[in-house]
Amino acid sequence: MPRKSRNVPAQSPATRQFPHVYGYLTVSLLCLAGGVGIGYRLGHAKNATATPPPANTQQINLDRTVGNAAFDHKDWPSAIAGYSTAIAAGANDPDIYTDLGTAYRFNNQPLLALQEYQTAQAKWPTHENSLFNQGGVYAYSLNQPDQAIKAWQSYLLKFPNGSHASEAEQLISDVKAHMIPAAKTN
Repeated sequence: MPRKSRNVPAQSPATRQFPHVYGYLTVSLLCLAGGVGIGYRLGHAKNATATPPPANTQQINLDRTVGNAAFDHKDWPSAIAGYSTAIAAGANDPDIYTDLGTAYRFNNQPLLALQEYQTAQAKWPTHENSLFNQGGVYAYSLNQPDQAIKAWQSYLLKFPNGSHASEAEQLISDVKAHMIPAAKTN
């Protein structure tokens, strides 16, 4: 059976010399028209909400375990590294942010500690420890007793029957008793 001829568009001298150019141009135009081109991806990424890659639960568990072991041994730099790596791998729960904050606090990085506690509280408003621990950073690491009292009062308002309610009340009393009154200006 003889082969049927196909209708081939007229070719320019360049296309005859480089037949693959016609194919590449067609594929490129079809890809761009279909939204597969680089420009589409870049433009699309700017407008889209970033979706995180799927979490690697084995890696997260390993990194969390490393962080917890270092935390238990008061090896704060290693705990920070373990928790940070777990978060980067996709760990997304308030306890890991709070543990990271505590490791920062005991590694003499109170502002980073506060940031982690605040992140946990913002993402998970019902997480008690992340709010309670902010008072400790303000009182004992940053020497800001007024802020500490505000943090613990916020804790008590939010969690009146919380697991740290009586402790927060006692800490507020202790901090108030040891506060130096502000000097009066005339």
